[in-house]
Amino acid sequence: MFLIICSTPMASATQLIVSKITKNEIFVNETLEVIINVKNLENHEVIATIKEIIPAEPMEPKDLIVCPTPSKEYAFEVLPCYFLWEKVNIQPLSSRNVSYKIIPYSSGKIFLSRTEVVLENGEIFYSEPMVVLVKEINYVCGDRICEKELGETSKNCPEDCAPEEKKVSIYIYLIIVLIILAIL
Repeated sequence: MFLIICSTPMASATQLIVSKITKNEIFVNETLEVIINVKNLENHEVIATIKEIIPAEPMEPKDLIVCPTPSKEYAFEVLPCYFLWEKVNIQPLSSRNVSYKIIPYSSGKIFLSRTEVVLENGEIFYSEPMVVLVKEINYVCGDRICEKELGETSKNCPEDCAPEEKKVSIYIYLIIVLIILAIL
């Protein structure tokens, strides 16, 4: 249930393809990972800056979040925060992934805008935008059906889901056997 969206080729001197990979639907409060892939079709290394507007509560990488402040001229302007990867080296005839994680706190659709990739020579490439459906969790607790695919667990609905069995390590069994042998 993953969706892959690639960029459309643009007239430029460098051949680069920018794409995103992510789920096409998730549940509220579920972490969504988005993988951005930049494919270098050239016979030489390219160095890029990758920018992605943050469409929901950012989880990681927190150290790459940039939140611009409005200018004095437009003091009430709202500027979106974004993730910014700088000086990303992409080897010849290969691709490079960067990723981020976000959490939506309400149902609806999340719009993942175009990823912007700017090369050192000034060329700009974009991925296609994406839409991810965020569904409300709709399990029914007490119907004697453990609906794990909807988020139901033994913690949030013990009436439907049996407690998960704790796995005992083989080492514990080995220690017990050794103790019994030592006693004999």
